[in-house]
Formats: sequence, structure tokens, C-alpha cells
Amino acid sequence: MTKLRIGFVPLHRKGFDEKWAAGIKSKIVEASSKLDMIELIHPDSSTTNMGLVSDDKEAHKTVRLFKEKDVHAILLGTMTFGEELAGVTVAEEFKGYPLMVFGTKEPETQPSGFKGSDSFCGTLSLASDLYRRKIPFIFLGVVSPDEEAFIKGLENFARAAAIVRGFVGARIGLVGSRPEAFETVTYNEAVMARLYKQRVVPTTIFSIIEESRKLNDGDPDVIKIMNDMGTVDVTEVPKEDLVKMAKFETALRKLAKEKSLDGMGVRCWTEIENYYGIFPCFVMG
Repeated sequence: MTKLRIGFVPLHRKGFDEKWAAGIKSKIVEASSKLDMIELIHPDSSTTNMGLVSDDKEAHKTVRLFKEKDVHAILLGTMTFGEELAGVTVAEEFKGYPLMVFGTKEPETQPSGFKGSDSFCGTLSLASDLYRRKIPFIFLGVVSPDEEAFIKGLENFARAAAIVRGFVGARIGLVGSRPEAFETVTYNEAVMARLYKQRVVPTTIFSIIEESRKLNDGDPDVIKIMNDMGTVDVTEVPKEDLVKMAKFETALRKLAKEKSLDGMGVRCWTEIENYYGIFPCFVMG
């Protein structure tokens, strides 16, 4: 399984505790490694000063890194106060990508009165700048990387981003036109293409029926699907109908592979029932 690549921007504002910022960043990277589904892409000390993002120059370097690595989502975190405009610079380059913002819990104020982080205040500024530019984001909170809330929030964000990744640019197979009585399944190809970069790949229901009829009962793929069907109680279904269903599913899977489909819509009646002799509900389920 391909991991979800999340571009992590560890924001720091000069004048605050740089070592603290670098330490928090390291803990975040370490904590994220517990999630097998993601790969955290972030600048290191060879890209920016101490692997942090503190100005526009470092932000542009980070943008180039993210584009080279083809990230799927963006994570903006304030390690200290955070350089808000550097964060916005990255977010603007990836507008439309899933975006999550978070702040980090701060160290105690030193006896001298020096405040080493002030992440909370910086996070407010960052969020305000994003809102001003109409860049949507979700807010995880002000967290520590060793808290369960951070890991759980990152996991939830990654799962949502993975859905977006699968949805945008999807190739959708259209097997037959929609049934007349089902207006609920209408769609607009132009809108799908313009907003979500999706493509509809049409074919006829009869071409799938014909492919199904060409398959032998002993075809390995048909047998595999028959065995899968046998994991539930199908004792009241005639075997010849189960074989037809298995062949129909095999034909659909073949189409999906040949056309690199991510999803499929199938005209469920009445041609399949009248000309092939089964209902496709079990197959589609």
C-alpha cells in the first residue's frame, strides 16, 4: 500500500527558543512514525536552519521539497510563536490540499521573564491569515506530540486526506446509462472534471454481459469469486446463478483493471435480469 505523504511545516519565529522548536519538531516526527499509513515529509538541517521554517526563503525551499516528493496533504504546526507568513506561503502553493493546523504546548516562562515559545498566540495569527485568504483548514488544537490527542488527531486527518486523494482525479467506470426511474443517480461530467479532475469511462451493459458469457466455469478468477461467495450462506441460490454472478463480477473486475478505474456505476436493471438472468445486487455489494 502506498503511504500517504504529508508535508509537515515546522514553523518558528526568530527571537524565540530555537532549540526548543527543533526539539518539539523532532518529537513530532518521532511520534508520527507510529502511524504506518503515513510518511511525514519535512525540511531537515540541509534544507533550512535546524530543519525549521522561519521566513519566506525557507518557505519556498519547503515548497520545492513538497513538490519534489509529491505530497498529498499539508500539516502546519507552530513550534514556537511560528512565522505566520511563511506558513501561509506554503499553504497558498498547495491550496485545495487537505490542510491541518496545530499549536504546541509551551515550556514554563523562565525566571528572567523570557517566553521561549508562545505557540498559542502564533497559532491564532496563522489561522487568521489562512481565513483571510479563504484557505480552508481543520484545527487539531494545542497539543504535545507525546499526547494521545496528537496521534489520534493526526490519524483522523490522514484518513480524511486519503479519501480526498482517492476522490480527486478518480476514473469512474459507467456500465450502461442510469435506469429511467432513478433520478437520484444523475451526475454532471463537466462539473466532475472541472472541480475534481475526475473522468467518466463509459461502456455498455451488453458488452459486460457478453464478456461474462465468454468465460468458462473453470476460469481461475471465476472459481476464486465462487469461493468468496461461499463464505456466506448461499445454499438457497441455484449454483448456475452463482456461477453467472461470479462471471459477471469477473468481467467487471477485468474492465476495472484494463481501464484503471477507481470506482464504478452499473446499470442494475432491467437488461441484466432480462438478458442474463440474474440480479447484480450480490455482485455489487
